Order: sequence, then C-alpha cells, then structure tokens
Amino acid sequence: MRDPISLLKESIQTFRANAKLFIGIYLIPGALSLLLTLITEPYTSPADYSPALTIVIVLLAIVAAVAGILMAIAITLAARDQSLTVMGAYQQSKPFFWQYLWLSILVGLTVIAGFVLLVIPGIIFMVWFSFAYFFLLFEGVKGVDAMKRSRELVRGRWFPVFGRFLLFFGFSLVIGFILGLIQGIGGSISSSVVLAIPGYIIMLLVNACLSAIGILYIYGVYRDLQDSSPSTVGSVGATTTPETSPLGDDQADTRGTSPQIM
Repeated sequence: MRDPISLLKESIQTFRANAKLFIGIYLIPGALSLLLTLITEPYTSPADYSPALTIVIVLLAIVAAVAGILMAIAITLAARDQSLTVMGAYQQSKPFFWQYLWLSILVGLTVIAGFVLLVIPGIIFMVWFSFAYFFLLFEGVKGVDAMKRSRELVRGRWFPVFGRFLLFFGFSLVIGFILGLIQGIGGSISSSVVLAIPGYIIMLLVNACLSAIGILYIYGVYRDLQDSSPSTVGSVGATTTPETSPLGDDQADTRGTSPQIM
C-alpha cells in the first residue's frame, strides 16, 4: 500500500485535473442546500415558519437529500472514470439509488450500534465497512454481502487503513478550522443574509473540493487494498488466515502486515 501522503497528493492532483467534473457534480445538491439555508436563515426557529413555508422547506429538504445520495454515487463513479460528464455520472447513478440507500442504512445502523456499545467497536466497524459502497457500485455486490466483502478486504490490514483515514480526518479538520475562522470573521462583519452569500458560496466550493478529494482518497486506499489482496478475498466470506482478532487478524496475519500508517 502507498503511504498516506502519496495518496493524498494523488487525490488532490486528480481533483485538480478534473475540477470541473467533480465540482459540477457537487453543485446540484450543494445549490439546494444553499437555497435551504437562505430560506431559513432569517428565522430564529422552525416555530416561526408559516404552514406553507414549512411544506416548501420539507419538500426542498427531501429533494436535497435525494440529490445528495445521487451526488455521492456520481462522485464515486467519476473517481474511477474521469471521462464521465456531470450528467453522465448522474445518469449512471440512478439505478444504484435504492441499493445505495439500503447499504447506507445497514452500515450506518451497524456503526451506530458499535458506538453505543463501547465506541471502539464503532470505530472498528466504520473501517471494516468503509469500502462496501465500492463493491456495490463496481462489482454489483449488495447489502450485507458488500459489507462482508469490505471486511474481508480490510482483514489483516485494519491499522494501516485506520491510519490513512486518520490522516485525512486531520487534513479535513485543519481545513475546516481555517474556514470556520474565516466564516466567523465574515459573520461578525455582516449579519445580513445577502451580504453573507459570498461566504456561503465559498463554503459550498470548499465542501465540494473536500468531498471529491475525500472520495478519491478512499478510492485510492480501496485500489491499493485490491491490488495487494490475494485472489481469495474476491469471494464473500472468504478468509485468508484463522480469525483470532476482532481487527481481522492484524497480529496473526501471515503476510506480515505491520500495524503502521506507512
């Protein structure tokens, strides 16, 4: 597996070379979210909404949520095939919508249950199942089977994968902190919604960049795991070593994987 810095650099380079594609995909749900923000910003609480406005906001929120799921699918498909157009990526996303939603619910509930138990199981599950969406979109493996395939892919390499995720989380945290400071300064200068629109647009573009780079980064980890996996990982429920550890045999892995980030 490549080191996380190399993965991050490659993800940024791929994004820069295809910025129009990835930002274009993000702008559709992003614009809906921005519209929601502008509509609700003047009100102090939902109790102030009129019945008609409440209906508009609920409908717009549903449309934005659907667009957000399609966006996640489209960006993932574009991560593998940068020759796609924005509309082409969305067209290819439609058949996956319900299966992607179902898989998201399964993964989400499993991870939440893990965090409720003792936090650590939630982190373990989150790493195990983080590649399930690639198996759905690229290999047609659905639901629980996609989660199983993802876990088998991580088997024996949980700590290296976790380390790579941790680095990107730190990168996003720094960017978010800087943007938060800028947004705070802008908000203190102007409380007008109209004057704040440029700030919202900047945040929208930055979120577009981070979302695309994040998916490209995780896809890079997925490719590295696939390239370095034995052929037996390709089948559901296949195992490569006797299971003695909840982290996928990191300590007993016969391939000698060291629990290091690099």
